[in-house]
Amino acid sequence: MNALRQWFDGLARRERVMVLAAVAVAAIGLFYLGVWQPLDRAVADMRERVTHEQSLAAWMTGAAAEASELKGRRRGTPVQGRGESLLSLVDQTSREAGLGKAVRRIQPESDDQAAVTLEGAGFNALVFWLRDLERTYGIRPAALTVNRGEEPGTVSARMTLKRDAA
Repeated sequence: MNALRQWFDGLARRERVMVLAAVAVAAIGLFYLGVWQPLDRAVADMRERVTHEQSLAAWMTGAAAEASELKGRRRGTPVQGRGESLLSLVDQTSREAGLGKAVRRIQPESDDQAAVTLEGAGFNALVFWLRDLERTYGIRPAALTVNRGEEPGTVSARMTLKRDAA
């Protein structure tokens, strides 16, 4: 530290001013790059995330209202496929919904309940298939686990489907 002070004192006045200016510019640059810019970027990311989460919450609220409305409409609608096997209905409707290749296993648990495993299924196709199963056949998931698939828009799902009592 003493050698640095001697070096600095040995400089001409104009050189000292230039060294001090360079140190000030370097300090400001380091502050900007090390503190200000990361904080500013984090704040912008959080604002974007909050906006996304708010829009997602609004969509979910609307979807919940629509689900309640659809559930109310379903009452009184005649259920089809009462005399058919649950396994054959699940197999047939999954193929019709474009999920035939994704179905890995359909295992009976009782006359009115089956375990179904899907891999690489399109998320939208899965949701619409489950909706149609409930609306048309009175079959709904008693348990459902969905995981994000490797490809965008795909999921893997394990579910227990149960037919409503007559």
